[in-house]
Amino acid sequence: MAEFLKKEISEFIRENVGEQWGIITVMAVILSEDLKQAKVYISCLEEQNKEKVLKILAMKIPEIQHFLGRHLQLRYTPKINFVPDESIEKVNKIEELLKRIKDGS
Repeated sequence: MAEFLKKEISEFIRENVGEQWGIITVMAVILSEDLKQAKVYISCLEEQNKEKVLKILAMKIPEIQHFLGRHLQLRYTPKINFVPDESIEKVNKIEELLKRIKDGS
């Protein structure tokens, strides 16, 4: 179900959010056990646009949920919460720390 939501939300973003914000990627969707909540992790290639993109997506949640409701065969459409994906930043910090350790040796 999470992969299906990821695909559908990605499609919605591609069709309904302007390309002027750069490449927006749905990195993961984490569903609650009862399937009523969906945490959607978003990554932006243009890092400076991340906050603006999250605001735009938050405003479009009703549209997205309506879009999903037409495609899902569930009693409830999950309530969506967009959050920034921090995994790339964490990897970069770890790589920087490892580089410092290596250079210090």
